[in-house]
Amino acid sequence: MQISNKSDTKEIEEIVHTEIKDIIGFILFFIIFIIAVPVILFKYKLFNVIEVYLPNVDLIANLLTWVGGPYDIWKQLYTATVAPSMKSGGVSFVNFSTEVLINYIALLGLTFIVARESVKKENIFEGWSFAFIMVIITYLLPVPLVNMIMHKTNDTLKKMNWSENKSKLSSGFIGLAITLFFLFMEALIIKNYRKNVVNISKYIYKTPKKLNFK
Repeated sequence: MQISNKSDTKEIEEIVHTEIKDIIGFILFFIIFIIAVPVILFKYKLFNVIEVYLPNVDLIANLLTWVGGPYDIWKQLYTATVAPSMKSGGVSFVNFSTEVLINYIALLGLTFIVARESVKKENIFEGWSFAFIMVIITYLLPVPLVNMIMHKTNDTLKKMNWSENKSKLSSGFIGLAITLFFLFMEALIIKNYRKNVVNISKYIYKTPKKLNFK
């Protein structure tokens, strides 16, 4: 019984230590990437960059999670989980909460752009067109795809006898390149095909009326 109790106590201590580290990691992420970076961008009047930056904080969190950061404080920052677990070694409620908060911040940034464009152009479809593009290209699609490619790259490099640190860092750079590619694609589509997306959104809106749906 004593051995069991000691084992349970050690396990609880490890969980508490890990969760404290995860909380510190999220606080630092929030201070640096949610507060400091936007303030610096605002100070230098880089408003266009801020608009692109805030809806994509989830992509930054995803890359930081892969890298881990000093003492692995970001290792569980954005775990792309669907439900919290209190089991040791699993995804904790803290990890689940940080992911939800990061997604919430990203969506707030996205909805701000949608609302601003709708008001600015006095046309709901102008704003909605941003959502059509950004939700899929920089919110739903990149994270799982980037993670899959980073894991595949990491496994391949390990088979080539690369060290753990070298293979993980190289995979992280590839993930960064793919993330930047998605952002570039988003900007390109918004610049060149936005009118087409506006027309599509209008068609979707009018379709129920054409079908006599009430």
